Amino acid sequence: MGKLKKSQIKQRAVQLKNLKWLYLFAAIAAILVLLPTFRSCQLQERSIQLSRHSESTRSSDESAPPSKNMSDPLLNLRPEEIWEDVTSRPPLQQEDAISSYKGNRVEWLLSFVGAREVKDKIRVSFLSSRPYPYLVYGEVKLTDYPWLKVAHEGTKVQVQGVIQDISALGIDLAGIQLKPE
Repeated sequence: MGKLKKSQIKQRAVQLKNLKWLYLFAAIAAILVLLPTFRSCQLQERSIQLSRHSESTRSSDESAPPSKNMSDPLLNLRPEEIWEDVTSRPPLQQEDAISSYKGNRVEWLLSFVGAREVKDKIRVSFLSSRPYPYLVYGEVKLTDYPWLKVAHEGTKVQVQGVIQDISALGIDLAGIQLKPE
């Protein structure tokens, strides 16, 4: 009878061990399911705040170009976060998300990657660096930034401007102001 109890105890111990693994697996699965939902809620909340901000700062004339007023508050999102928010939405909601970012003023520390002449202006390109590179570009007058003639690829530059457009190619900024670091 003593042996029977020992085998029952061992069997019960194995069952409890298996049950612990089952609970651990269920907890991990719950976290993996809830984490993206939580992140999505955060991004949607940011987007709602942005759309409220852009609606409150937008003039009554819808055809007016984005505001280039450098006293507007800064949008506190990195280029990658903006693109992540846009692409996390269903395809038919992405244009609305892009529209909610247009006209917002940003300031980022980026890496200079190149420039080319376009008529009387210079089209400058920059890359963000974390967690993956994302292109930011716009136009400036070379007379305002003569240091661009000697700037090397990778030079850190403080870039300030107003979001004009967002695409898979990058973020197009208007009214850019540059300051080398």
